Amino acid sequence: MAPATVTTIPPRQTTSATRSPEPSRRPFRDNPRPRVHVLLRLDAGSVGGSGDFPLAWVQSYGEGRVYYNALGHFAETWSDPRFQQQLAAAIRWVARR
Repeated sequence: MAPATVTTIPPRQTTSATRSPEPSRRPFRDNPRPRVHVLLRLDAGSVGGSGDFPLAWVQSYGEGRVYYNALGHFAETWSDPRFQQQLAAAIRWVARR
């Protein structure tokens, strides 16, 4: 599988683009973008595709908070400091810390 470009929303200097074989290229039944705040998206052009593919997002749900991430299928993703930093930030956000 060819590497894909993942972009942060909004772009940040430390993680503006990463090359990874990770992103799933299976589309969601419906795009969650209208209901959520997207944090990461697949640059579909980097894999010869087109369309909008959010990969990580947050949203409020009732009194709670939800974090979703489509990455993490491969062991090397879990050792990537950028992935670890996003997970740590997501846990703090969900826990309101």
